[in-house]
Amino acid sequence: MRKLWEILYDGWELLNDGYIPEAKKKFKEVLKKDPKYIDATNGLGCIALEQGKLTEAEKLYKKAYRLTIEEFEGKLPKKIEWGELLNRPYLRAMHGLGLTLWGLDKKDEALEIFGMMLKLNPKDNQGIRFIISAMKAGETWEEFMEEEKKSMN
Repeated sequence: MRKLWEILYDGWELLNDGYIPEAKKKFKEVLKKDPKYIDATNGLGCIALEQGKLTEAEKLYKKAYRLTIEEFEGKLPKKIEWGELLNRPYLRAMHGLGLTLWGLDKKDEALEIFGMMLKLNPKDNQGIRFIISAMKAGETWEEFMEEEKKSMN
């Protein structure tokens, strides 16, 4: 029997290769077996975000963020560094939530999330400083996301 993390990684690979329906199926398979699996929720949030379904993405990323806080017994620690592999789902949840909030024109909430992320992970392996700079420079969410898509190809 395959482990949940193997199914999850299949989902991320499928998503990265553009097989969205198949990726979604993998993430849902993981969540069916473990509804609190943060990174599977992140995967579904990522799909919704990329498809421009921001309300759905917000719901999913808020769930992932809530599960992150629960994981730390109600209070985030002082550091959640990217270098520790087990921390990545937590940081992905916050990153996705911040981007989604920005897309929903909840800029102050997004900046709060991103600011918190820099404190938790000062090495900024996710490029949060660039997102904050873009927001403060007046770049729109749409412009930023378009640039992100271009840089991925």
